[in-house]
Amino acid sequence: MDYDSLTVLQLKNLCKDRGIRISGNKAEVVIRLMEDDESKAAPAQQIVNNPQVEMMQQQMAEMKTIIIRNENRTNAVATIVGAFLSLYAISRMFITLQFLPFFAEEGTGFSIILAFVICFGLIYSAILIMRNYRIGSYIAFGVLTISGGLSLLLHDADFNPLSLGFGGWVPMSWSAFCSGSCILIALLPLIDQSMKSELPPELEGAFGSSAVAETSTNRVICTNCRSDLEVPKSYTGRIECPSCTSQMNV
Repeated sequence: MDYDSLTVLQLKNLCKDRGIRISGNKAEVVIRLMEDDESKAAPAQQIVNNPQVEMMQQQMAEMKTIIIRNENRTNAVATIVGAFLSLYAISRMFITLQFLPFFAEEGTGFSIILAFVICFGLIYSAILIMRNYRIGSYIAFGVLTISGGLSLLLHDADFNPLSLGFGGWVPMSWSAFCSGSCILIALLPLIDQSMKSELPPELEGAFGSSAVAETSTNRVICTNCRSDLEVPKSYTGRIECPSCTSQMNV
């Protein structure tokens, strides 16, 4: 079966029907299905100097060759969403800076610090999204949910960097609409199945490598065109570079 022509959802449905693990990206799921096919195949009888057997062995070797997708390819949705969140965070940071002269006033200092934390959280989530990590959307969702809740809670406050309700001058419905729209935009990259489900390297140590061992990858440099490829850590065999189609062993 030509697994490369199937979508990730179709591949995972095959895994589910066979009762095998469905987590991971497309390359890992393809490898898992191929290993399952090999485990169920009847053992071949050893026949010396038989051209048909040699052809079958060659075909099996070719089946083990997987095409490694370049994980650094441009993802238009992730790029647009990441850029939007970055601009939104920068605009909020600029507004927060206007409150610095009032830092010493009661309650204002803590609000300013929290506002900056929200801005930096949005910027980091935007960077992760543009690097094609799904965790970026989840972080943005959490930060925007907290930010939106504080904005509605402090909507009637006259002077607070966490809400621009201006003492109720701006309708609360508009504030809720803006917060909800930002949350939906931040979740848009999750629709793309090519987004990486593993944690980025800087977060693996914080949450423990065992939590992401199943989906972690090794970086491999193509020996021909020097493209940066990512190969599942559990995979050994031949790979094919998508840029120059040259093959190599890992």
